[in-house]
Amino acid sequence: MKRFRLIALILALIIAIAVFASCDSEDNTDATDSSGDLSTDATSNSETTQIGQLDTEKLVVFSDGAYRAYIAREELADETDRLTYGDLRAAIKNKVGAMAKAATDFDDNIAGAPAILIGETKFEESATLYSTLKSGEAAAKFINGKYVIAYTSDQGAEAVMKKVVNLVNACEKGNVVIDSSWDLFVSFAETVGYTEEQLKSYIEVPEYNGRRFDEFSVDLGQNSVMHIAEKTNAEEYDEYVTSLYAAGFKYYTSNTIGNNEYFTFSTDAQIVTAMYLDAYKETRVIVDNRAIYALPGLERDNVYEEVSEPSLTVTGIGATGWPGGMGYVYKLVDGTFFIIDGGVNAANSNSTTSAMWLFATLQELADDPDNIVISGWLITHIHVDHLGAFVDMAKDSKYTDKITVKKVIYNQPNDREMSKAGISDRTPWMQRALNVWKPDEIVKAHPGQTYYFCDLKVTVLGSQDLLMPKTNSSHNNLSVVTMVEYEGFRALYLGDAEGLMNTALEKLYGEELDCEILQLAHHGYNGTGAGPVYEIADPIIVFWPVNTAHYKGIVKNVSFNQMFFEPGVTNHVAGETNMTIKDFISWEPEDRWTPKLS
Repeated sequence: MKRFRLIALILALIIAIAVFASCDSEDNTDATDSSGDLSTDATSNSETTQIGQLDTEKLVVFSDGAYRAYIAREELADETDRLTYGDLRAAIKNKVGAMAKAATDFDDNIAGAPAILIGETKFEESATLYSTLKSGEAAAKFINGKYVIAYTSDQGAEAVMKKVVNLVNACEKGNVVIDSSWDLFVSFAETVGYTEEQLKSYIEVPEYNGRRFDEFSVDLGQNSVMHIAEKTNAEEYDEYVTSLYAAGFKYYTSNTIGNNEYFTFSTDAQIVTAMYLDAYKETRVIVDNRAIYALPGLERDNVYEEVSEPSLTVTGIGATGWPGGMGYVYKLVDGTFFIIDGGVNAANSNSTTSAMWLFATLQELADDPDNIVISGWLITHIHVDHLGAFVDMAKDSKYTDKITVKKVIYNQPNDREMSKAGISDRTPWMQRALNVWKPDEIVKAHPGQTYYFCDLKVTVLGSQDLLMPKTNSSHNNLSVVTMVEYEGFRALYLGDAEGLMNTALEKLYGEELDCEILQLAHHGYNGTGAGPVYEIADPIIVFWPVNTAHYKGIVKNVSFNQMFFEPGVTNHVAGETNMTIKDFISWEPEDRWTPKLS
């Protein structure tokens, strides 16, 4: 008896392992289906899946209560492929009442069977359609009895899928049949939301000197895309810049930093930033929608009157209950302000919010506390201890009634990258705040850009544009990095730059990072990989955006911070109270002060 029970137990274990393996092969990533998790596949059994014969006239996806075709994606799918695949399966399920069995191009049976192919599958039909697409385009086409859905950007995938789902919804209930009438094409302009009026002046970005860009368009978020040409050189870049002229783009400005070159062009619809990164032998071409973003501004338009004493205030952390926070307030000679970040938002503050603190600080510094003008506000990245005040102040009219914001500068990644960084809940923060502030101009920060605010000049050195499409587990890597020139000094602001960003800064700019003032990356914490950048920068003044207690701990525990305690280097800690500098010879601050909070 024991022996039979043992045999039965072994058989049960074998069956359980087989079932588990079978379930696992379905690929758990399909939980991204908008219909919910894979439990809906319970209806996808042999009774509802009866694959039909290949027909070059039509593709019967579902009829007579059963699926007659595969719905397949690439086995090595990325997140966009999975989402697209899940959306289509969910749409068809809503129409026919049953979920198709999960499938990928790993199954060679699909080659000779009717199928919907999503993304760059290994089958020739997918290759055929992809060979016709340029960067930013998307399409769906009936080819050899298969329906192929192809896209070259996240926006393109979303745009073409909306059209396909509409066609599914228009089918008779219980029947989904595809033919050539389902052929679709989505242009690059359509994927990034250009209006019909803008399309009148829209110009397609030319290919790179007769060859395709190496990457299909990279989604930079908020209707901006980037094209990349690898293994190139300065001469080929110059030829490409000439081709932009020839295509009809209007020259706006250019810049050279080290061996890197930057050109900005425009139409009434687009802003095109073309950069050559010498250390990487890459050309990167970014296209922004001009209906959303403004051109960065020219030095010749920087006209102002000197009526105020300039100063720089490092805002204290106050009683936010947060160990670090970053806010720098430049008072300009025309009486307006330029701000970098601003501090912790209310949801992460135990007591005093940065909105209260920054507003009170501006009121005490302003010539007219009831009429505060911020000429420029730069947000380095979408973390609570950096954009908190910008977001929170927009929620309360007691702030917005007395503050005018003229220009906002930022570069927020696409929604997928925000999700990967674990901050998807913050995706709408900037847009909501911008809707309230209604600045005269919004600029998407790109390397090589310069902005002029009275006697202050800002040059962008880094943003996500240097790193994408590499994915990042930390949004810190995508900080906007700038060099600020003010009162004869150069100040390098690293935001929370870590890892890949600091490596890129070192390789691309080298001695161009030399400065008098340095803001330590990510508050001076471990793990930034910023040591080589710090050595090149070789500052005489160091800003620590942390409270006093954390400053003492970081100094002790982070080895490369020790370089800032040599003779001739002054360390300024944000601490709990404000620190204002007006003496731009010694850069010695006045007495620390706490703003009058109300």
